[in-house]
Amino acid sequence: ASPIRFPPVVARPAAAEPAAEKPLIVTLTPVEAMMGGNPEAALPDGRRVRLTLPAGLRAGAKVRVDGHLFEVALKADGDMIVRGDDLWMTAKLATEVLEQGGRIALETPLGRRIVWITRKAAERRLLRLEGQGLPARGGHRQGHLFLRLGPETTESRARTLLRKFAAAWAA
Repeated sequence: ASPIRFPPVVARPAAAEPAAEKPLIVTLTPVEAMMGGNPEAALPDGRRVRLTLPAGLRAGAKVRVDGHLFEVALKADGDMIVRGDDLWMTAKLATEVLEQGGRIALETPLGRRIVWITRKAAERRLLRLEGQGLPARGGHRQGHLFLRLGPETTESRARTLLRKFAAAWAA
């Protein structure tokens, strides 16, 4: 009986260790980072998918969705930004409140809040609301909400017309 012959096998070099997977970027607003959300993201093949992300994601956080690795990037949204675990907002106040302090109603991502502005906070133009920032997640602590206090920019109709007239006259 003749021996069984197998086709020759060509040895291939061992595959190199897989390179670190490059994450895709998903950009969130401060409110989406705080509350979680469903942003759209583009896949490498051009398809767009809607992600379901948990609350409390920080910049640089990585999440895996349907086999794809995403890295979180945060963008400012109007007068609201995220710095670390904290949320920063700008609150426009009446001149009297900035000079003397007082109580204001403020819309935050967690809903309407009644806030007392002390004279000291009004002088510093900064107020911290403890525990009102990004929720604790992983190794991150509960964040705070910082309010930058600024004057309301209300202009009378007459002043607005005067400014427009001056600009037209100069042109």
